[in-house]
Amino acid sequence: MSLSAEDLMEINILQAEKAQLSIQDCSAIVCSNNINGSLITSDNNLRKFATSKNVTVRGHLWVFDQMV
Repeated sequence: MSLSAEDLMEINILQAEKAQLSIQDCSAIVCSNNINGSLITSDNNLRKFATSKNVTVRGHLWVFDQMV
């Protein structure tokens, strides 16, 4: 998946808003939004921030439950 200039700007804005998150964390939020998908993470800071941005967040245990 390639990111547009708008995506890169949004990633930088998110990272400036929540400096504890890495660029990779913020790009995961943007990519999840772009594909209307869920973000899978067990990182509490990322989970809370993504939820505040209306991103559906799932934990790793959810993945295991889906496999069963």
